[in-house]
Amino acid sequence: MRFLFTAILLLLLVASSAMARTDSQLEAYQHIKAKNFSKALDCFNEALKQQPKSWAIMQSIGNCHMELGHYDTAITYFQKSIETGGLQASQCSNMAAVYQRTGQPQKALSWLRLACSVDPAKSADPQMQAAIRKLQDPANNPIGSPTAPDYLSSLVSYKGWSKQTILKVYVRQNIQMPGFHAQFISMMRDALDQWCAAAGGLVSYKLVNTKETANVMCDYTDRRELVSSDHELGIDGNTEMLVTQDVSVRCVTW
Repeated sequence: MRFLFTAILLLLLVASSAMARTDSQLEAYQHIKAKNFSKALDCFNEALKQQPKSWAIMQSIGNCHMELGHYDTAITYFQKSIETGGLQASQCSNMAAVYQRTGQPQKALSWLRLACSVDPAKSADPQMQAAIRKLQDPANNPIGSPTAPDYLSSLVSYKGWSKQTILKVYVRQNIQMPGFHAQFISMMRDALDQWCAAAGGLVSYKLVNTKETANVMCDYTDRRELVSSDHELGIDGNTEMLVTQDVSVRCVTW
């Protein structure tokens, strides 16, 4: 979520304004601006050795771990930050960000609401309210059976879903990777077949030859720099979802 990430960067820069910053901290902020979170983490760890009771540095370490995809460790440091310095609105926003990234919108929503409770001024912040509304949207935070193994029951119960819908999938060829197209289509078929089987027939698809007739369009690339930095890190790669006004979906995978 772009709002949460932007807010985190701003909070990192101002949270420790009341205390003297070490050289390591100043260097870490420069690495954050360059999105080199690994080096920033090294600097913040060094700064924590000099200020072992700094809740702001603990929070910064947590943010670096989050950006590196170390979500459990990020939560641990956010909790340490709260235990050391008391509950701050910035910590709540950080916890919301990590839970949003790990696909736990209800927990993310709870932490954003807590941020507004800790700092009532947040309740009037348009960006904060937009983030809360996004998490409240059934499309992003569906309500289904608490015993369901995944989101399927929520999806089927959502009023915009039709059981008769056949997803039309178009896989666009990357001319810079001519030998991978057939393999990628095979991978897509395998993944979609598994999805349909797990859904018990409630989901179906067909591959189409033109993007104009598709409502799911898939691209692939081996160049990470071509994928925007807004992605959330996955285990094996990233997927970008772009939803257009006609409810078509585009996925870009690297």
